[in-house]
Amino acid sequence: MKSFLAKAGRALVIALTWTGRVAALVVVRLWHQLSRAVRSQSARTVGRGSLRAVRIGTLTAAISGLALFVAWAAFQRVPPGTIGVKQVNFGGGGVVHEDYASGLHFGLKVYHSWHAIDGRTQLISYGWSAEPYDAEHLKVRTADGNYVRIGLAVPFRVIRGEAHKLVEDGLKSTYRQRVQTAIEKVLTTEFGRLKTEEFWDTDKRDACTLAALPKLNRELSPLHVEAQAILVENFRFNPEYEDRLQQVQMDALRTIVDTTKAAVDVEQNKIDEILREIERADSDLTIELKKQIDAENDAGRKRIEARLAEARYYDQTRKAQATSEYERLVSEGERSVTQVEQVRIAAENQGYGSLGGKLLLARQAAENLRIKQVTLNSNDPRNPSVLDLDELVRLLVGDTQ
Repeated sequence: MKSFLAKAGRALVIALTWTGRVAALVVVRLWHQLSRAVRSQSARTVGRGSLRAVRIGTLTAAISGLALFVAWAAFQRVPPGTIGVKQVNFGGGGVVHEDYASGLHFGLKVYHSWHAIDGRTQLISYGWSAEPYDAEHLKVRTADGNYVRIGLAVPFRVIRGEAHKLVEDGLKSTYRQRVQTAIEKVLTTEFGRLKTEEFWDTDKRDACTLAALPKLNRELSPLHVEAQAILVENFRFNPEYEDRLQQVQMDALRTIVDTTKAAVDVEQNKIDEILREIERADSDLTIELKKQIDAENDAGRKRIEARLAEARYYDQTRKAQATSEYERLVSEGERSVTQVEQVRIAAENQGYGSLGGKLLLARQAAENLRIKQVTLNSNDPRNPSVLDLDELVRLLVGDTQ
């Protein structure tokens, strides 16, 4: 915005310069024309109109230039994400006790000067993941004398409403370095209270981090900034201690394995004892079941033999009676069948002797007759005419009377 206003001011000066030159040329020409035709009414009218246009153009340019100059000289732009601090340069006013947000604010050039303070969240880190692997870590000595390198980050920001105090205390260019010094002081002391083994305990490490944050903010309060969090990402011990710790862990792992194997052996012995008890119980149960099965078999065999004896007695006593009864009934049945057959034959003979029977027999004889050709002598008066069907039937079948 400042550069824009400066360019606008220079453009206004150039415009005013050319406007003055054009106005001077117009005045000179008008003067010559007026001197030639001073007594002409139309010339005087055109001259007055031209002068009026020049005056209006000159006044407009002057007002526009004055407005741009006032805007450039009386207002200051505070960029986004920045806190503006205004200072009065004359009359002992000093720093104005107010923080200005981003935007345009009143401030006279020369009389006022402005300080830009970063209002965003800033970050101080040690060995953070976004940094190279060999970046400097925060080096801390533990309570039991070992050294540990911690990778962490501390986001912080200027306290709202105290940016002018930061400028007034002369911390504008040094507050970040002093924040880093305070962080190293507080965190080195707080993390130094932990023992080596406690660094592996997430709960104790988090508790130490939470306890360190209020203490750090008390240290940062005179700098008019506040830490928002302490973010621990990793920690590393010295190579010698790492090797020793690895050996300790291997020994602890071996101890756990040995203890586990011993516990497994004890449990295996219990399992073997239980299996032996199960086998003994199974054997006893098998013997008991076999005894019960044998007893049931003996009892069943005895019941079967008794049933067989009863069956044999029944067979011997009842079979003869049944045989004789069977033979008697068969004889009676055969006699009845013979009588019925005789009745049937007599009935058939009687039926065949009747007129209907004779006709039936004649019909059956006619059905069974297979005469391919019959030759009759037409000259024999005993042979009936083929036209006399009754006589022909009587000849072939016989008289039905």
